[in-house]
Amino acid sequence: MKLSKKGFSLIELLISLIIIAIIASVAFPVSRISYVREKEGDLKYNLRQVRDGIDRYFQHHGFYPESLKDLTDGNFLRRIPSEPFGGVWEYRNSSGGLWEEFEDYGNEYKAKPGDDIYDIRTNVTTLSITGEPYSEW
Repeated sequence: MKLSKKGFSLIELLISLIIIAIIASVAFPVSRISYVREKEGDLKYNLRQVRDGIDRYFQHHGFYPESLKDLTDGNFLRRIPSEPFGGVWEYRNSSGGLWEEFEDYGNEYKAKPGDDIYDIRTNVTTLSITGEPYSEW
């Protein structure tokens, strides 16, 4: 009597599942790190763009803007970027005051009355991949 082999043995299936589990356990953390690095890159890019727009606004007008909408109205910034980690933008005025949240989060991102926008940051205090808080970038 001749036996025919029509499927996989239990050992072959277990070994295949173990290999798939090992590959998945390595791939998931790598994909998570690449996702966080992409968000960090977006944050760095957005900060650089807004800070460059603030500097160009100052060079052109001789004073700092009172809202981020002033940057878009004057073509110093194409659009007000969103904060990639879900936080909100904060600003510091030119007199070196404390970091403040904007008055209006709708379209304008206005500073408090009497303030100007000298610098911008995120209020997210979680640590980056390198170990520093995003709010210190």
